[in-house]
Amino acid sequence: MVGMNGNSSITNHEYGRYAAEKVAKEYVAREYSDFMVKCGSDLDAMCQVHENLGKENVSQTVCLDLIPREDISLVDLVHSDHEELRKVVLALSHLVSEMDFLVEEGRSFYYPLLYYGEGVDEKALQAGEGHACAGRMVETLQKLLSYVNYSYKVIKNMVGQLSRLYCSADAGPKYFEIGETHFKIVFERMGSVLAILVNLDSIINRNNLLREHIAQLQHVVRSIQHNASNFDTTPEDLRLLDLSLDEITEKTLSGTLFLRCMNQSFPTNNNKVLLDEISANVKGFLEELSFRLEKEGERDNLENMQKFLNIVCLYVLHAHLGLRVDNRQLKTIIDVAKNSIVAVPLVGSCLWFPDQFLSLYLPRGDRAVDVKMLENVGTARFQYVRQRSQQIAKDLQLWNTKIVFWLSRLSGQHVNSQEELTNQCCLVLQGLRYVAKLSGVVRLILNLHLAIQPVISKGTVMAAFQTFELIKTLQKAIEKQLTDYPQAWMHLQQQLRRSVSDVVQFVSKRLASEKSNKKRPRKTISAALALAERVLTGPCTSSRVSTARISLAIACNAFRDEELSLLAHRLQKMELLSVGIRQRVRELADCEVFYWHKSLLNTYLPEARERRFESPRIGQTLMAAMDCQVALASVKHLSNPTRLVDAHQKFIRRAIDVHIVEPLCASVETELRIQSHAHLHPTPRNPFKESPCLNTLGNLPLSRHEQLSVSHQVEHYLGQTFYNLAALASHDWRKYGQMRLLAGLAFNLKPLPDRLPSQTLEQGLDVLEIMRNIHLFVARFGYNLNNQFFVEQSSSSKHLSTIGIKHASNSIRTHGSGVVNTAVNFTYQFLRKKFFVFSQFLYDEHIKSRLMKDARYLRELSEGKDSALKYPYERAEKFHRGIRKLGLNSIGLSYLDQFRILITHLGNALGYVRMLRSGSIHCSAESCAPVPDLAELVYLNETGVDHQLGSSTSSLKNHNDTMDMADGLFESLAKPNPALSSLSELSSKALDKVLDDLAQNLSESSDYFKLLVDVFRPFFRDPRHSHLRHFYVIVPPLTVNYVEHIVTCKEKLTKKNRQETSTFTDDGLAMGLAYCLSVLDQWKDFDALQWFSSVREFFERERKIAGLQSQASQDTLSLTLHRLETYRQEFDLLFYNLNSARIFFRHERPIIPASSI
Repeated sequence: MVGMNGNSSITNHEYGRYAAEKVAKEYVAREYSDFMVKCGSDLDAMCQVHENLGKENVSQTVCLDLIPREDISLVDLVHSDHEELRKVVLALSHLVSEMDFLVEEGRSFYYPLLYYGEGVDEKALQAGEGHACAGRMVETLQKLLSYVNYSYKVIKNMVGQLSRLYCSADAGPKYFEIGETHFKIVFERMGSVLAILVNLDSIINRNNLLREHIAQLQHVVRSIQHNASNFDTTPEDLRLLDLSLDEITEKTLSGTLFLRCMNQSFPTNNNKVLLDEISANVKGFLEELSFRLEKEGERDNLENMQKFLNIVCLYVLHAHLGLRVDNRQLKTIIDVAKNSIVAVPLVGSCLWFPDQFLSLYLPRGDRAVDVKMLENVGTARFQYVRQRSQQIAKDLQLWNTKIVFWLSRLSGQHVNSQEELTNQCCLVLQGLRYVAKLSGVVRLILNLHLAIQPVISKGTVMAAFQTFELIKTLQKAIEKQLTDYPQAWMHLQQQLRRSVSDVVQFVSKRLASEKSNKKRPRKTISAALALAERVLTGPCTSSRVSTARISLAIACNAFRDEELSLLAHRLQKMELLSVGIRQRVRELADCEVFYWHKSLLNTYLPEARERRFESPRIGQTLMAAMDCQVALASVKHLSNPTRLVDAHQKFIRRAIDVHIVEPLCASVETELRIQSHAHLHPTPRNPFKESPCLNTLGNLPLSRHEQLSVSHQVEHYLGQTFYNLAALASHDWRKYGQMRLLAGLAFNLKPLPDRLPSQTLEQGLDVLEIMRNIHLFVARFGYNLNNQFFVEQSSSSKHLSTIGIKHASNSIRTHGSGVVNTAVNFTYQFLRKKFFVFSQFLYDEHIKSRLMKDARYLRELSEGKDSALKYPYERAEKFHRGIRKLGLNSIGLSYLDQFRILITHLGNALGYVRMLRSGSIHCSAESCAPVPDLAELVYLNETGVDHQLGSSTSSLKNHNDTMDMADGLFESLAKPNPALSSLSELSSKALDKVLDDLAQNLSESSDYFKLLVDVFRPFFRDPRHSHLRHFYVIVPPLTVNYVEHIVTCKEKLTKKNRQETSTFTDDGLAMGLAYCLSVLDQWKDFDALQWFSSVREFFERERKIAGLQSQASQDTLSLTLHRLETYRQEFDLLFYNLNSARIFFRHERPIIPASSI
């Protein structure tokens, strides 16, 4: 017992260890499986980010406007007990708001001036359209003139206000003590307004056409002043217009807007304090910009470029105010231009070069700026273009990684808490910086290539367009986030206001505990802090933010450095929110520059197709091409600006068609053809390179509210191609049907069915072609009575054409059953012509005399004692030889040979009619395959519905009395049912008609042989055709002639290099003889000849005679017996065929007396 228990314990221990290991392994495997599933789902989510964004609707969804607004004036907003402070803040805030307005208003002039002349062809300009375009621009130019004058006044007023604030003690008592206050916001706005003037100068200077047209318009105005009444105006109005055009030309179209602003008289009186303040702000801006540019990727940031332009404009203003140049700051600016910002992209394809700008607009700039410095900047610009073009492709790989990671973070967060809302806002702001960097790169690269290096490589083009793709992807993601989480930005506004307010309140409390400052009274600082705190209690509007910045600038001495840094960072974000994140991202992501480089689209699209870019990627690039539509719609020189938009859309559509749709259609068609012929084992190919790009079978945007479905275009192309080719080669309809099915299986395409009558590869000769050339057909083809097919007697090729019932059925399916009646009519016309020759032959004296002689012989033979009349074979052979003695034609045919051919042609024509009738029945039988029992349906239609349905359909019996018995079965079933519409009744009637037609085609009612016999029989009964009554007598010689002919043709089949006609079947003679005997009603006379009995007796006698000739050699005897057997078999075959053909013409007819003939 002890041993047994011990073993049991050991066994249980081992089993427990095994079970534990198994459980542990299963747990580890399950954990690893869950880990792999989670990783796979995360990777799938990251990979689907671009696609999900691309599949969204192109049109803008309904979303909240996140720009804060309020209906309050600056006078009510700026309220303080400190009157001097209130007036200073109110004046500066008002001027800042005016400069903000000038920036927005100035941008509205960009596109009408930039796109002037676009969309007007040279012929229209030569026809006088130039001054008409200029006339439409007069209103815009007058607004521009007013805008420029007002900008001059605002800049002058701002300089005057600052001159009163920043002045020395020697100038008199100060109105307000500002101490070391730096109004950065004021100088930022001044730089922005001056940059707008620089942009306008650049646009005007590059468009000489506008100046030319204004000059033409002015010439026209001056020329019609003497005949003003003819143009429904007055000379005074024309004179005022002329003066206005002079002013416009001088002040705006001269391209010196910025220079005129610098040259106006500012009320500074050489204010050194103000100049030092401007210089200090310029220095601070440059230091801040240099610090930013030291970071990676910031040199291409579009915002940094625009700030650099503003700083340089402010520096030039300082130089003009002080009439001197600060060389240190100039050197710093040149260093930035040489090492970081070689150029600044303006609107469109315009570029701003800092070195050229400084040399032109600085006082004595040609002396102030060293030539060597200018050359260094130019050299750096060329090096930047070359290096950036080579490096941009590699940089894009890093950008792709960054943006995919950013998108995954943006879409992967679940916003449930305030911290997550803040993170979402931070991610969007990070995406905004990405957009600014990418926009700066692509605008600068493309415009620099256009300006200084026109040749651009394909790699650079692809990188530029991929940058457009990334920009639009970022814009789409940011706008989606703004739409989905508007509460995040409300939370951010509140958080920023609270943060700034806390700092201000903390400083106010600290200030209250400190002693008064000698430089500035505590009252002023406290009032400024109180004003800032009061302003920040409302929404983050631009007026509140600018007022807060001015107030905090006055109280800057109360803050520590870290507090100032925090305030600057918070106020910068508040200022961005006041403008609107959506508006800012649209400005940065605006790809209007695409219009000036749209020819590169012809390089990008083919390469994108070769690289197999997905349709969402190409769609994002095309979305960039749409950004210029807003600019194109704002032109003023055209009577209808939409023409320019339509022309741009047509260009894009044409590029897509040429480089995407048409090659894709061709490749899909080629792939379908290869797949449909796979059984032929084509040459192996690389499916990754030669198969069509399936990823482009999506939707591509053409405008913001229109998309191009590439799959529908391919379906349309395939449907059109299959239709055209099936119409040209109807026998290939089945192959194109297979290709249509393959298109659905392989590419999910559904081409429209061609709806054409179908043909097959076994189509053979078309019945219409045979019908039109029936005289050639019956001569070239031989008929086989038993198998109902025609075979070509001779051909120049190695193959002989054949035509059978299936071929005829396919042709009837193609052309319809009505072609049979048409073919019978053609056959009737052909028979008429042949019967004329038939009658002439029998009317010939040589033939008629021999026939009459044989007829007399037969009559005498029948009157003799031997009542068993048999036409002797020897007499028929004598007749045959006698006719041959009459002569031969050029090809060696006797008259009897030609008559045999005539009868054979008649039989072939009738065989053609028989084949068509059989083909029609065959086609109808195939069409009736889905019908359960056509005969039963016809029976039901004829006998009524109740007879078949019985008592189970009592409801139908109630209506049977009211049914029209002329109605079809399905129509009768449909009429009593009130739930069915009139369209259902019409469909039922059409179905009955189709079934009736099929039943008639399958029935034996259409006996075309009887029709062809009856139509000629009355004609031949006329006494004028009495010479035809002995036709039956010539039948035996015809059979002898036929047998000799067919034996000769069959012997030629075994010979090589045969050039004469050779065939193995020619049953047209049997069909023709049966038809002629039926038409002439001479079967009784022919049967009385017992011709084929006589033939059999003759060959029996010949065999016996050959066997009795013992002196003949064995070879000769064998050849003789073989020849006799061959002839006997051919006569037997002719006998069988003739009796078979006789069945077609056996009908019940009244006995006609012989005297009537």
